Formats: sequence, structure tokens, C-alpha cells
Amino acid sequence: MEIRKFKVSHRTKSGKNYSHQLQRQGKASGILYGKKKDPVKVEFDALELIKALDPARKRNTYFELEVEGIETSNVIIREIQMDSLTGRIKHVDFLRVNNNDKVLINVPFKIYGRSEGVRLGGKLRQVIRELPVKAQVDSIPASIEYDVTPLGAGAILRIGDINPPENSEIVMDTRQAVVIISSVGTKKEQTEEEAEEEAKA
Repeated sequence: MEIRKFKVSHRTKSGKNYSHQLQRQGKASGILYGKKKDPVKVEFDALELIKALDPARKRNTYFELEVEGIETSNVIIREIQMDSLTGRIKHVDFLRVNNNDKVLINVPFKIYGRSEGVRLGGKLRQVIRELPVKAQVDSIPASIEYDVTPLGAGAILRIGDINPPENSEIVMDTRQAVVIISSVGTKKEQTEEEAEEEAKA
């Protein structure tokens, strides 16, 4: 897999006023850190960053970051700060990594298929939509998917039932419920709290 690339400028100014100035220009601030090297302040076009990221992995993209005139490092995005009013990127923390490093990152969990329990009249509830995954940076999964077709009425899919992709592991209690199929023909609907208590049993 060819690594994606993104170029940023070295930032010499800081502070709220300068941050607002960048935002008015459609830009965002950032910082590059890690690997026991000095942190480097950067600035960049916010929309260009979005275009540079893998469409499937988005903020979980592993890519090459070039700080013009300073250094080039392989990175992942550790944190993004968004403007609550405009929804635009304000600030990004870029973490230096090597391709064999492992990181803990949230990965979307997607289900597909129509479960046997739902086909018979039960209801499906997805409890968790993101999974904390420890993965090698050059093979971070875009998502983890599970076919719920075999799940019957009253079934509970737990973390321990999910096989993560190669070179990754799900960092969560194996007993944690992920998907719950309600029993068919119950006299009353379970509340979410009752379903979660049942899932923990």
C-alpha cells in the first residue's frame, strides 16, 4: 500500500488571535511531536488535509507529513479539535510513528445481514459503534464488520465473539455486549437499562 503524503508549513506564531486569523483564511494550526524529538508547530489548509486522508480510514490514516524546510515524518493523527459552530478543523496533533509501531485507536464497528431473530419478529440493538483497537500503524483497519445473520432471538453478540483483523486486537472486556437481539413475543419492550443488565449477566 502506497503511503499518502501531506505538506504543511512551519508555524512561527501562536495564540488565540493568530488561530482566529488562520481560521478566517481556511487554515488550521497543528503540532508534530513524538519519538523523543522536539515538537514542531505547523499550519496548513484544513480542506487539503481532509482530501489527503484515506476516504475509508479518515482520521485513522497513516501518512507522510512534510514540514516544509524542517523535516519529513510518518504520522498518524492523535487528536483533532473542531470549531463547534462551523464544524471546521481548528487544530490537529500529529504523532510521529514508525511503520511497525502499534497504537490504540477507535475503529468503526459495522454490522450487516438480517439476523434470524429479527426475521422472526425480534428487534436488534447495536450497543457499540466504535471499538478500541490496538493495531500496527501501517495496517489500521478502516472498520471491523460482523455478519449478524445467524443471530437468533435472545442472542447477544459479545466482544469475545468478534475476530479482529490481522495485526490488531480489540482492547475491551470480552464479555461486553455489542449487539443484542430481543426475544420474540415478549409482553413488553425492555428498557435500554434492562437490556444492558441482561447483557452483562
